[in-house]
Amino acid sequence: MSTATDIRADVSALKATTIALRRELHQHPELAFEETWTAARLASHLRSLGLKVTEGIGGTGVLGLLEGNIPGRTVLVRADMDAVDMEEMTGTPYTSLNPGRNHCCGHDINSAVVASVASVLAGRRHEFSGRVAFLFQPADEPMRGVQRMIDDGLWDRVSPDFVLSLHVEPFVDAGRCVVQSGRIWSSRDARVYRLATPALNFVPGTPRPPSVDTVHLAMDIVTALNDFVQVEGQSPDPVNFRIRTLSVEQAALGAAGRVEFEYNLGLYNNDLRQRLVDGIDARVREQATAAGAEVEVTIDYALPALINDERVAAALERAANDVIGPDNVVKGWRNGFADDLSLLFDRAPGCVLLLGTRNEAKGITQIWHTPVFDIDEEVLPTGVHLLAAAALDLVGQG
Repeated sequence: MSTATDIRADVSALKATTIALRRELHQHPELAFEETWTAARLASHLRSLGLKVTEGIGGTGVLGLLEGNIPGRTVLVRADMDAVDMEEMTGTPYTSLNPGRNHCCGHDINSAVVASVASVLAGRRHEFSGRVAFLFQPADEPMRGVQRMIDDGLWDRVSPDFVLSLHVEPFVDAGRCVVQSGRIWSSRDARVYRLATPALNFVPGTPRPPSVDTVHLAMDIVTALNDFVQVEGQSPDPVNFRIRTLSVEQAALGAAGRVEFEYNLGLYNNDLRQRLVDGIDARVREQATAAGAEVEVTIDYALPALINDERVAAALERAANDVIGPDNVVKGWRNGFADDLSLLFDRAPGCVLLLGTRNEAKGITQIWHTPVFDIDEEVLPTGVHLLAAAALDLVGQG
């Protein structure tokens, strides 16, 4: 079985190619579910390596399968492809050619790194068992792509034993990375509730019958939900809950009263998350039933917290210890972001590698989603090396 040391020369030989691909992708940013050029470019790359390629999964998603020498486990290596609706102002030679489109979240980097991982492993397909799948996901920014691909039969095409992914991290210095097991990114739930109370129905000139005061109903619901989350959401980790929108319309003659609100919920504990989501729903329905109201619910987001699996994190950490040294592996990292990658981790154990890209000496200190975001490209081979070594480690387990 190849080790991180064994593939060092392979990765080094691909450095210029990886940087060139990153710049090419950077110049052609496309928004969510519009990544047609990007998908075609990456699919072409995978086919050139002899992989079996499927395009159009969930709209623009790309899947490439690399078979080892004998059947075995499957490792899925995932990258995201979409860009942001923002003008670029870096002034680099590889600046965006698409006005108002910008790869300022680093998905061009993620895709270029994973494409080069495919190059490294394709050259060693006779050395490992099982298979490695390479997934290029659309629509990570609005966090819609993974569910769309799952709905489109992703798991029928590949049912991985492990999942690997990466994202650039501009708050961590180049040459370092975040690798850890456990909770790292928050959950995100967003639901819209629409309650319709009975319409008024009486003959003008006769006494007005009692009706539901929808203003008080809305106030009672909001108070009940805040009290519930405050009491039941006790946790050593942050629990973020808010009513994002609220509108009320009183019932009138022949017209129903209406209460509509949206809530957002984010936390790191998936068991607690489910209890809170279920409890919120139960309390809204109790209040609605008491008022004789009908309830309609729209689920906008239902993303669990992203939990890095201990086994997958250990494979990445072994690679990182070999490639950059244990002193450069950052632990205890956490932020309030959510990502639909968690839907993959909810189905198979996985780990996301956070690749440090900050280099103050070079003036590279910008963060994501700004017009001047860029990275230290010297880190790209490190990302390729760590993912390729971890994939080889995992695919050969058991």
